[in-house]
Amino acid sequence: MHPTTQSGSMQTTRKWSRGDTIFLLLVLLIGALLRFAPIGHEAIDGDEGFTLRVVSAPFSVAWEMIQRDLVHPPLFYLLVKAWTTIAGISALNLRFLSLISGVGAVALAYLLARRFPLRTPYCALAALLVAICDTHIYFSQQARSYSFFAALVLVFALAVLRLDAASRASTLRPWHWAMLTGLALLLCYTHYVGALYVVAAWLCVIASPRDRAFKLKVTMCFGIAAVLFLPWLIGEIGVYRSKGLEENLGWEGLPGFYDLRAIFARAVGILEIAGGTSVALIILVVLSVAALRRWNDEPSVDSTRAATRSARASIVGYGWVPRSNIAPWLLLSLTVVPPLLLFLAASKPFALPVFAYRHLLPSVLPAIVLITAGLAALAGRAGRAGTAVGLAGALLLVALQAIPTSKNVGSPRRVPYDQIARLLNSEFAGIPAYTTYPYGIGAPVNFYAGAERISTLPEHLDSSAPRIVLLFRPALPEETRQVEGLIDSGWTVERELYFTNAGESQFGTKLQVLGRRDAPTTFEANPPLLLEAAGEDLVGDAELDDELGAAADDIDPPAGGVVTVDGGPVDGR
Repeated sequence: MHPTTQSGSMQTTRKWSRGDTIFLLLVLLIGALLRFAPIGHEAIDGDEGFTLRVVSAPFSVAWEMIQRDLVHPPLFYLLVKAWTTIAGISALNLRFLSLISGVGAVALAYLLARRFPLRTPYCALAALLVAICDTHIYFSQQARSYSFFAALVLVFALAVLRLDAASRASTLRPWHWAMLTGLALLLCYTHYVGALYVVAAWLCVIASPRDRAFKLKVTMCFGIAAVLFLPWLIGEIGVYRSKGLEENLGWEGLPGFYDLRAIFARAVGILEIAGGTSVALIILVVLSVAALRRWNDEPSVDSTRAATRSARASIVGYGWVPRSNIAPWLLLSLTVVPPLLLFLAASKPFALPVFAYRHLLPSVLPAIVLITAGLAALAGRAGRAGTAVGLAGALLLVALQAIPTSKNVGSPRRVPYDQIARLLNSEFAGIPAYTTYPYGIGAPVNFYAGAERISTLPEHLDSSAPRIVLLFRPALPEETRQVEGLIDSGWTVERELYFTNAGESQFGTKLQVLGRRDAPTTFEANPPLLLEAAGEDLVGDAELDDELGAAADDIDPPAGGVVTVDGGPVDGR
């Protein structure tokens, strides 16, 4: 693997080759398999339940719901609503835009790497790192705007580089400016943090040595986008004054410096070892600096020595500002500026509950391309050992991304609400069902049950039924207190199941069958088991059908699990 490129002082991309096509198709296949193959085992979660309610409602009602959400502008929801109107409402169709955006981001990373320009193997490496990125895979499978948002940021970055190249070649056309304005506007209407990515690109252009007229036109484009976004913001002012952000984001809390470091380190991949975050951060910094030094000027294969002198001159003579090639600086700005600005907004004295990794997912993708360019730069400086350095570095970067991803292969990442719905419609049919969390538990369970099978637990339960099914999150004290209140008022636990997702067993959903103390014990359901997605996939379709009805005494429960038998729960530890 060697980073040199075709010659030409204005060269910004290589000529497309057959190798590009082959490598791109291979990484696209990997990205598609990792995102689409497990989707049938990933149940709709609570956040996706909001998207479900929006697309299921009449347009006027859906529009009001989006306005009152305060977290996301309307573009993503409108696109999903349009798609489901055509294709029908299903779990796959709800997630289809996110899935396609996730796979598309793999191709966009490849194209962005070509803008340095990197050779085909390095372009493929950048795309592969996006394809196997664990967190990006997760959000590509979620019916929320994050995957679409991240892909749109890459399109926006490509548009900025295309505009810059056209400016230097004196081939600018009106459609270039219209494209830039339109993409900036789409970013803002997709996610409020999109405005920060527009600011990041603007700062890069302003810091570049482009002429004043070019900078002024870019500023005007972004200004027009801001003006066109104002009508939506004005409509949100009243909602913000009436409810603030606490209802939707109050649980976020205030970030610390570790959270900020983790945002950047995730672009490399964080191993579960002592100092894993620091190791990833060091790799990110070293490779980013290497990319900035090597690719600060347009590269040329005519003279590697001349290119090295040019890179040194750009740093010594211009004080670390972009020169002819703004690609590395644009990616650096998109990686660093939005997280820093959001971190400041979430810190005192502002203390806005807005700092979250999902909101900054787009920063991971340009960072991946940037560190790939840095590896290419280091390999180029290694002389005859360049190929070995490139291969070793590529293996390290792939391993850092692949290890977290491999741990989640074959295990559902979300609580299996589809299995809970099947139980309510079969094993517990005819028993009233309630939940302490209608947004996150009730909505997805009712979606899979095909009816309003589960209701919100009232403050004072007045039920004549001898038994009820209750679903709640035991990790939340306020929900546990509600359950304890029921027990104190005359209910007793007869059955207990615990559903969780891979790697986060403490954040699962507990299903309890509660009976009145004075009611006869005539419940004849088969004794169920702890259904846990972590470790072995005990909540898969086949496993659930096989295990329900088996005697609990014949089962070796997972560590820390709860197995239920007739008469009450038994600690499985």
